[in-house]
Amino acid sequence: MIKEFEKRTSVRYFLNKEIEPEKINKLKEIINLSPTSMNCQAFSAIFITDQKIKEELSIINFNQEHLKRAPLIVIFVADYNRVQTCCNMNNASDDQIHALDHFLVGCVDATIAASTCNAAALELGLGCCFLGGIRQGAPKVKELLNLPKMSFPVIGLTIGYEDKKIPLRPKINKCYDNLYNSETVKNELIEYDKVMEEYYTKYFNKPTTFSAITSRSLGKIHFPELKDLIEEYFIKK
Repeated sequence: MIKEFEKRTSVRYFLNKEIEPEKINKLKEIINLSPTSMNCQAFSAIFITDQKIKEELSIINFNQEHLKRAPLIVIFVADYNRVQTCCNMNNASDDQIHALDHFLVGCVDATIAASTCNAAALELGLGCCFLGGIRQGAPKVKELLNLPKMSFPVIGLTIGYEDKKIPLRPKINKCYDNLYNSETVKNELIEYDKVMEEYYTKYFNKPTTFSAITSRSLGKIHFPELKDLIEEYFIKK
């Protein structure tokens, strides 16, 4: 598994090949075994093979073509509908589960499950690409996938057999011992910019840097309605 992670890249080009049912079932099994906070199991995973739904998700996710071509998309949902149902079944108050903290727990549970699924897919010889844009289209995703109140789409994965290999991208160090040091982070960014400028120039004929791309992409709020939607779908009764 370590060797698989060492050569992993995001896969956006898939073979026109279906994933075997036994492999899909294994992914479901592993997702269901994913660790969760307090064993609340506050997430769900929607497996999507329907081409019309994949095309709709492609439009929602910034019109990215690989969502149409992927044989499988899995959407991971922060899901407190199940927890709320537990409360109803036991005549218990559900007042506390509407707190922001619980929304974050659901997001973490869903993300852990997505990461676990990604690792399992690699083990099965499949490639994946994480889909962060699913969040910005939350209203449409909820309607498209029939998601109830107290649930929120957090992240997705396209999964399939890799067709075209993307050059392995260098990564910056993100691990520190005992204490965080902002000066170290800045110095590492300076060196990493040099590495990435060489990478972008060599493979994409685009002489730019990691810090430039990151500051541009995160220099605006892409989804200003997100806070209101979280309150509407999850926190408010």
